[in-house]
Amino acid sequence: MTAPPPLHAPGPGGAWTGALLRHMDDDGYALLYGRAGDWSAAGPRAAARAFLTHAAAIVLRVAPDVPELAREPGGKPYLRGCPGLEVSLSHSGAFLALGLSRLGRIGVDAESEGRPLYGRPVAREVFTAPERAALRRLPEAGRNAAAVRLWTLKEAYGKAWGLGLRLPARSFGFAVPATAGAAVPLHRPDGTPAADRGWRFVTHRTPCGWSVGAALAAPPPARPPPPEPVPPDPVRPGSPGSVRPDPALRSAPRSPPPFRTPSR
Repeated sequence: MTAPPPLHAPGPGGAWTGALLRHMDDDGYALLYGRAGDWSAAGPRAAARAFLTHAAAIVLRVAPDVPELAREPGGKPYLRGCPGLEVSLSHSGAFLALGLSRLGRIGVDAESEGRPLYGRPVAREVFTAPERAALRRLPEAGRNAAAVRLWTLKEAYGKAWGLGLRLPARSFGFAVPATAGAAVPLHRPDGTPAADRGWRFVTHRTPCGWSVGAALAAPPPARPPPPEPVPPDPVRPGSPGSVRPDPALRSAPRSPPPFRTPSR
């Protein structure tokens, strides 16, 4: 399934505003990108704030000065008085990326695909061993761009939880995203598939050569099931599937799930 690409928002007004409303109506979320100079001359931080509040005002159908931006204790932005609209923001230099969602928590991160990352010491700190092996199997010309896509997905997941880099990047992994806009599977640190518990991860490439990664949470059930004992794991101990699901995660979790590597 292919996700809708980010919308280019070159300043207030324009055709992108109608497309934003269509994305929110059709998909429940939208990703946007722009340049800081198109939103404020006071610098990237002021531009990012103006970008977010203006886009939120369009979705909420209010004046641009109505949305009030605040931050959770961990730094995640939110709109006061608007619990039904989740937001996430990324700015790297003059590049801005924004995510809005009515489905649940959202995290967005952006990075230039030209940033040297593959083979650098930081890659060993960020990527799991299976991720590094998957990157090595790619053609040399595409390894760095794929590493940047993985980087943005990991940061987006941390941002969605309001933890940012405090969520250990090697406590979870992803399949190497090969196709822009396609859903990316979540993995455990050992490279085996993990239960995504309703989360969706997508990566995009903008025409200007930036990667935008997004982590999207699906809404919790309308009526969460009552707590019940976790039955014994039917999978033979030591097999790749011997990880128990956490029933508490069925009802709007506020902390990321522990990714346990199965014992052998």
